[in-house]
Amino acid sequence: MDEKDRKIAVVGNVQDVTRVAREIALEEAAKVAAPGIGRKLLKVPDERLRQKSRPVEKIDDYVTEVAQFLLDQLAPTESIGLAACQYGEMIRLIVVRIQGIERVFVNPALVKKSDKTHLLSEACRSIPGKKFAIERPKIVKIRGLGLDGEMHSLKGHDLVAQCLCHELDHLDGVLIDTIGRYIGE
Repeated sequence: MDEKDRKIAVVGNVQDVTRVAREIALEEAAKVAAPGIGRKLLKVPDERLRQKSRPVEKIDDYVTEVAQFLLDQLAPTESIGLAACQYGEMIRLIVVRIQGIERVFVNPALVKKSDKTHLLSEACRSIPGKKFAIERPKIVKIRGLGLDGEMHSLKGHDLVAQCLCHELDHLDGVLIDTIGRYIGE
């Protein structure tokens, strides 16, 4: 018995059944008409941020909508990357915006990283107002599916490498407060 059936099962008369059915229909219509409504940025201590995201099995309307939602959230900010799990969508999907170019990676994986590292100051929208010192590789290369279903890769240096590592960490439930040293507000 799913949630809709449970709602209908607990009502006692025809008028209640009609009212509950109408509420369910409105909820379903709202999801289709305005996807993304109700999503909000998760912040610590929300434990979902520390959970590993599940792989995407199929690039469908849902995945496309989540990607577009994330790009829309990225647009008005100075951030250059976001992970789906930061908005409670526990799927392996990240978006990045580098020099005005937006990229979506589904099931991204780190395929190469340089031995050279540097210590960087890093912040996260899910841990507002705090900065951490983190050692990151100077160069990384990731690979993942685009929304077109084709495999894409991206090689990043310095800030871009930092961003890619940060977003991949999110997908594994790793936050900067566990791998970095707190350096202030």
